[in-house]
Amino acid sequence: MGFKDLREYIDRLEKEGELLRIKEEVDWDLEVGAIIRRSYDLKAPAPLFENIKGYKKGYRILGAPAGVSSNPGRYFARVAISIGMDPGSKADDIIEEYIKRKKNIIKPIIVNTGPCKENIDIGNEVNLFKFPAPIIHEGDGGRY
Repeated sequence: MGFKDLREYIDRLEKEGELLRIKEEVDWDLEVGAIIRRSYDLKAPAPLFENIKGYKKGYRILGAPAGVSSNPGRYFARVAISIGMDPGSKADDIIEEYIKRKKNIIKPIIVNTGPCKENIDIGNEVNLFKFPAPIIHEGDGGRY
C-alpha cells in the first residue's frame, strides 16, 4: 500500500499508535530538536509538532518518522509502514522487500498540474524561512 501524501502516512502512524501530537507551543530553535532526540532515546512515538513558535496554524514538523518503536514485536513499525508493510515486520523482511523493490524502480510521472504545483515561489518570492525548519543541535550551521 502506498501513500498519496505525507498526511496519509501521518494518519496511519497515528492509527498504529506510532504518533504523538504535540499541541503545546514549541520553539523551532533547539526545542524541537531536543524533543525529537529524546523521542529517539525513549523509542517513543514520532512527535508531530502542531504549534510552532512564530508560525501560523497549519505549519507542522514531524520528527522521527522512521524511528524505532518501543511497542513489543514492532521495533521497525514506522519503517515497515512507510513502505506499506505490516507494522510487525522484522528487519530481515524489510530489507528483503527493499532489495526486491530496488530492482523494479518506478519511473516518475511528469505532470502539468497537481498538488505538487499549487505553491510555486520564484525569484524574490523564495523564502526558506517560510517553513518552520528547526535548528536541531547547538552549533548547527543553520536550519534543516
